[in-house]
Amino acid sequence: ELMDIYLINRCRLFVGTNSGPNEVANLFAKPTVFVNLTEWSVGHPMKRGDLAIIKHVFSHSRNRFLSIREILEEPIGWQDFGPGLDGYSMVENTPEEIRDVIAEYLSRPEDHENSELQEAFNNERRRQIHRWFDQDGTTSQGLIGTYRIAARCDSAAGTLGQKYLEQNWHT
Repeated sequence: ELMDIYLINRCRLFVGTNSGPNEVANLFAKPTVFVNLTEWSVGHPMKRGDLAIIKHVFSHSRNRFLSIREILEEPIGWQDFGPGLDGYSMVENTPEEIRDVIAEYLSRPEDHENSELQEAFNNERRRQIHRWFDQDGTTSQGLIGTYRIAARCDSAAGTLGQKYLEQNWHT
């Protein structure tokens, strides 16, 4: 277990998903690229400059994949790993999508700015979470879970990869 912590501490870039090790990368302030994200309320990249791509969401009722815009219009509760997931399936990112988001991260200048589309995603993500707070009040994890999401909602400054957004924002 200590070797895991050591390797994350020494890495140039942490590539992972929303799991325990990403919190270690955050503690060490390591640059991160998250792939196959299954939720973006708590598991969203924390630091400006960090990137992610989310799993594709298939809606069984519509018999098709949802665009990112549509995902952000859905009730946030379906992100939970419980009964809220009924009616949706998540499909992993392709190797090409993973390669592209890592290449995007590595090729950006240090002083880069988020694109308009990336800022639009971040703003819509925050609005989705706030709508959920206004409607439901608390998560299935109770008040502590709700506080955990609220504490990270507005402070998470990372975003989705530009190419991923361009390919999935509307379709």
